Amino acid sequence: MGERTSIAWCHHTQNYWWGCTHAGPGCDNCYAEALAKRWGRVVWGPGMPRVRTSQHNRNEVLRWNRKAEEAGERRRVFVNSMSDIFDHEVLQEWREEIWQHIDLCEHLDFLLLTKRIGNAEKMLPAEWVELGCPPNVWLGATCVDTAELQRDTEKLLAIPAAVHWISHEPGLGRLDITPDSLKNRPWAAVAISWVVTGGESGAKARPYDLDGLADLVGQCRTAGVPVFVKQDSGQRPGMQGRIPDDLWIKELPDARIV
Repeated sequence: MGERTSIAWCHHTQNYWWGCTHAGPGCDNCYAEALAKRWGRVVWGPGMPRVRTSQHNRNEVLRWNRKAEEAGERRRVFVNSMSDIFDHEVLQEWREEIWQHIDLCEHLDFLLLTKRIGNAEKMLPAEWVELGCPPNVWLGATCVDTAELQRDTEKLLAIPAAVHWISHEPGLGRLDITPDSLKNRPWAAVAISWVVTGGESGAKARPYDLDGLADLVGQCRTAGVPVFVKQDSGQRPGMQGRIPDDLWIKELPDARIV
């Protein structure tokens, strides 16, 4: 599972476990929860057991690292698309395996994305928090609107990382990354390394504001921040839908690819 992925901003997805609990309005129509239920896995909600994937599956990143080395390229791994890496109901020893794999896989960039960035400081290795994450860690926070961005940006940037990124997905409201928006944290606007934005998928998808998308792209251009536009809102993921060609942008922090 995960060597091939429909998530366009990474090469692989690696799920070390399944299960989570809603953490905000962005979780209301969670695709991972719906998929888990379809597979008969009752792993969602407070107090529900999280299910660890097999050791064979978890070790797949070691094989991907060898293949990336042989190809002479770097590959991006999205960690835990079916859960949240900083879920407080998960055993810390499960996370420790991820840190070990990050240290072993120098040809992979590990994209750690969370709706619980406030937990990162106590759940990451202490030396990473104090001295900086390894260079192959991209640390990200999901912010569905400006209010969540204002709440979480300082927590995200407090932990040194090669890439700090914001996932505005699902984009439920406008995202304002300008210094004025960040009020007493104007420095945060220039510390964000990457923005991923996209509409919600599924039968209950809430609308994606294309005027807001155009504004966000303009902000990123002004700030020199790469932006990756993933999809319009709609029943099926990956749809371009109403997004015009000039906003259908797919850029990465280390290389701009349109």
